[in-house]
Amino acid sequence: MNSTLNPVDTESAGTAFLCEMTSAGPMSMKRFLSPQGSMNARAAATRSRRASENTPPAFARNSGFEFTERGIAAHAPRESGVYGIFNGERWIYVGEAADIEAQLYAHLRGESEQSCWIRTQYACYFAFELWDESARALRKKALSAELDPVCNGI
Repeated sequence: MNSTLNPVDTESAGTAFLCEMTSAGPMSMKRFLSPQGSMNARAAATRSRRASENTPPAFARNSGFEFTERGIAAHAPRESGVYGIFNGERWIYVGEAADIEAQLYAHLRGESEQSCWIRTQYACYFAFELWDESARALRKKALSAELDPVCNGI
């Protein structure tokens, strides 16, 4: 069965969701899970604190697009910002770049240092936020702490 990602913007207690779509319509909702397969205490505390502070969840406006040549061409900006790569169950990698589109292509095509690790995690989707150069590194650090991607520590 062929399913695609339908970007969703949720603020339900700071938890992000994916909606699997088929040609017949919505199939299921999936909550982004930590690398261990369930929300750990630190992530739950972060989400709870963020919800109480009325701050948006990670990648709230861009919940996800297909991590394919076509998906990158259609949705990734050639602008400065941070991005996350995930597979529907866990966050794989969070990065920052002056050109998000070019960096995503590099990961997809095996041209980055992280490509081989990203591929072993069956990357399916990406999300992004636009940030200027002076704020990118700090936002990447915050997202990495919040989402705990499996390939950032490698």
